[in-house]
Amino acid sequence: MLSEALEGRSHVDAGWRAELNKPVTQVVVNGAGAVVGVVSYASRARDYTGQLLWLHCREDESMADALIRHAVTSPDTTADAST
Repeated sequence: MLSEALEGRSHVDAGWRAELNKPVTQVVVNGAGAVVGVVSYASRARDYTGQLLWLHCREDESMADALIRHAVTSPDTTADAST
């Protein structure tokens, strides 16, 4: 299941996921090397509209905020389709 999610495949959401560019998944670790957050996002190929695919952060609101802000301001989701 994780490998399919990392590749952007989903049996449930196959229709709209087919419109997306390859997803980006980023992991945040703390100083001890423990995972504290993960976010996966992609842009829609035709207009670069960003799509947040999934996020895990152990219910830490500040981590959720940071991960969402990162995803929506990433060049992968903000690129101008005309360039």
